[in-house]
Amino acid sequence: MNVFLTIRGLTHSEIRDEREAFLQRAMGRLIWLHPAPQLLDEQRVEAFVGAKQVGCVASEDLNLFWQAMDAVRNSGNSDCDMLQGEIVEVEDYRLVTRISVPMLEKPRMAANELENWEYTGPMMYKTREEVKLEFLTARLSEDFSILGQEEVMEMLDALCPLIIHDLSREAQSFRKSLQTRLAESSCEELRQASERIEELSRRMGGETMMNKMGEWLKHELTASDEALLMSASKSNLSHIVAEARKLPKNLFELWHRSPEQMARVLYGMRAARKDIRRVLSCLVWIELKEREFGVHYDDSRDWLKFDEMIEYCKQCVSWDEARPIVNMMRSHLMKSGLHTGEKLGMIEQIEADFKRRGSGNTFNAPVGQVLQHVDKVETKTE
Repeated sequence: MNVFLTIRGLTHSEIRDEREAFLQRAMGRLIWLHPAPQLLDEQRVEAFVGAKQVGCVASEDLNLFWQAMDAVRNSGNSDCDMLQGEIVEVEDYRLVTRISVPMLEKPRMAANELENWEYTGPMMYKTREEVKLEFLTARLSEDFSILGQEEVMEMLDALCPLIIHDLSREAQSFRKSLQTRLAESSCEELRQASERIEELSRRMGGETMMNKMGEWLKHELTASDEALLMSASKSNLSHIVAEARKLPKNLFELWHRSPEQMARVLYGMRAARKDIRRVLSCLVWIELKEREFGVHYDDSRDWLKFDEMIEYCKQCVSWDEARPIVNMMRSHLMKSGLHTGEKLGMIEQIEADFKRRGSGNTFNAPVGQVLQHVDKVETKTE
């Protein structure tokens, strides 16, 4: 039987500078589809023509690709690590390839690691935009003939700016279904609207869209959920940070270093909406707590300011000089829930060293100098 898969990402591939020339002679050429597990996104499947990577299998077709791969492997070619097909459709920003495979078995869903990830912290409330998106999605799933052309177009105008923030597999499936239904409509205007939804789907996962998504996650999302911060006292921060570190595909580290890459990886995972909400609730809550306490928990900056202040205290001449910084560190530890024995032990060691030295209450440094250093440390990594 024949399986048809869409290839996207031509403008970010090895043929991006010669795309027009390639497309003119692409029809009928052989194409190889090869999974790329060495990348952060293990569900990425790259497409090659000749020696050049020309794009990737569209995210909405990944399950179909793995069904086809399973069918080939189960037919006797157990070592198969790529599929060969023929380019049968060519457009400016996508290709369609036809692959001949044995009869497909039951649909295969790639294992979703987020389903088994545990999160015990607070959950974000739904934003106005999310509630509106759910409403529009439900309405646009109805029969277009009942809704009427004008109402459908009005809802599409409202839908497009909102659905780009939904990285879930439900949203991906909905876009594909909506595009198909619009394309099959008897109304010319609705058929043209299907091209708009197709363009939106094509851009999802692309660099520009993921950059916008990363910015939205890091700034607008964290700025909009004060209720999540209010619930902070009900959860142990150190425990939630430990849970975040267990997120698959380095999502916690990517959140700090490259939100746009994190969005790209999360999108490629085709996770359920409820699981994405758990991930974002966890990351946003930790981000808000970082801002509240002025500490950072990613691997590259883990307790950077704490270590700096410990070193400063060791160099202080008197206990009076070190005491305000020591008290501030102890206060931060107790408030944050990160009062581990190791860190409290470091503070107690500082106190013991000064007591052993018998430095008393002699104050050999101006108060302003100490507080100036504290202010500098407080703002250094902001």
